Parts: sequence; C-alpha cells; structure tokens
Amino acid sequence: MDALATREIAGVATPESAWRPFLEGLNVPDVTLPVTSRLVVLAPHPDDETLACGGLIHSHVSAGGACLVVAATDGEASHGAGAIEQMQALAARRRREQLASAAALGLAQADVLRLGLPDGALGGHIPELERRLDAVLRPRDVLLTTWMLDGHPDHEACGSAAASVAMRRMTPLLQAPVWAWHWAAVADRRLPWARLRRLRLTPEVSAAKLRALACHDSQLQPRGEHIGPVLELPILERAARPCEYYFAQD
Repeated sequence: MDALATREIAGVATPESAWRPFLEGLNVPDVTLPVTSRLVVLAPHPDDETLACGGLIHSHVSAGGACLVVAATDGEASHGAGAIEQMQALAARRRREQLASAAALGLAQADVLRLGLPDGALGGHIPELERRLDAVLRPRDVLLTTWMLDGHPDHEACGSAAASVAMRRMTPLLQAPVWAWHWAAVADRRLPWARLRRLRLTPEVSAAKLRALACHDSQLQPRGEHIGPVLELPILERAARPCEYYFAQD
C-alpha cells in the first residue's frame, strides 16, 4: 500500500524549535554548485521555487550563474475548487507574484518557463513533465525540484519525473523537502538523512529569500472566512532558516 496517508499534510506541524537543533547537530555535507552550471528548478506551484531553494537561486545568480525556473502549474487550485473565472483570476495573480518573486531572487522574466499543467493533477502528467524537462536540460545543468515523497501529490509527481529524467541523462539532482517538515518527526526514519545536503545562507541571501516569499501575497492572506493562509507561520519560520536542505540523488 502506498504510504501517502502516513505523510498527510494535516494537523499541527512539527515546530521549527524542534527541527533547528536537530538539523544543526547533523554532520551534513555542504552543497557546491559551480558557477558554470545552470540551475534548473522544477517548481510544482508558484512559490515552491522560493520555499525549496530561493537561497540557492539567489546565491548562484549573484555569483554569475544561470538559472531557469520551470513552473509546472500556475497554482490556480491553492484556494480550492471554485468557478472557472475565479480560478483563472487566481492563476493570473499567482503568475504575477511568481515573476515578482523571481525578480527579488535576481531572475528575469525570461528565466521562468511556464508549462501550464493543471494544479493538483500533476500525477496524471508525469510523462509530459519528463518530456518537457528532457527538452530544456543541457549538459552541465543541475536539476532541483521537490522531494518525491514530500506528501503533496504535485510535489511528488515533480520529484518522480525529475528523478527519472536525471537518471536517464545522468544529470545531478537535488530534491528539497517542503511539506515533509510539516508531517515528519525529528529523526523520522522515513526521511533519507544520509542523503541530506546543506547550503549555508548569508544574512543577505536570507533577506532576499524572505523578500521573494513576501511577493506571494495570495498565499500569505487568509483564503476565506475561518480559513487561514497557505503559508502559515511554521512555513515562514522554516523559510527563515540559516540553511537550506536538500536530498541528493542516489
């Protein structure tokens, strides 16, 4: 049986006050990304590129490296199903937010490639995700996406597609846990800690990442009466970590 139910994004998140000392106590190798490599980030939804690796994007671009964000969806379902017009308006808003966030990380509009796949249904589009990644990847690229066991179906679809393409093309791959920090417990055996890698963020890079995240206003405001924002306080606290963490490909 698939263990997705055991990775349910619900209830109270494991607090950052528990994660921080645990992570700081690990002997985690540092990530090194040559400036000659292009960083290709497959983002399931607008804001995932910032949550997963906004610090890495900013650091790499500031050093003169190239980066391409592949936006799988426009995030139209973040507030739940609604009238087509409402979801289209939210998609347009989230596209604008993503471009503003990308600019805060040092990217240009041309550095964001939109696939326009359906939010919430990427599991049914894995072959297309693989095909589109195949079309954009070049030698010496480094691919980064969300973890293939992250707990969100779209995050897991992107992780699965990226892993398949990276293995076939022998492209270095990093996968960032985003929602796993919510449902996992400290030292949770379901997470591959031996493959954990770390990027230390300078105060300047951390500030740029938080500015980029602040551009996603639709995710920071309540979604409706008695419905809180998508980006709740535990997520914002994780985004303010002095390090980013990723799992390296086997």
